[in-house]
Amino acid sequence: MTMMAWNKRRTWGAFVRAFPLTAMLIVTWSLGEFMGYITGRPYSGGEAGGALVRGSSEAA
Repeated sequence: MTMMAWNKRRTWGAFVRAFPLTAMLIVTWSLGEFMGYITGRPYSGGEAGGALVRGSSEAA
């Protein structure tokens, strides 16, 4: 993605402006994945997630 923005100079400014938000989203997503990995919890505990994990096709 960085190389594409660098090669198309007209998109470089938008890329740089969006980078902090993009980086923050990637870091928080990665932390969520890591927490799920170390705790062994595949979902956040919501009703819809729990129904899907239990094998039900209905959310609730």
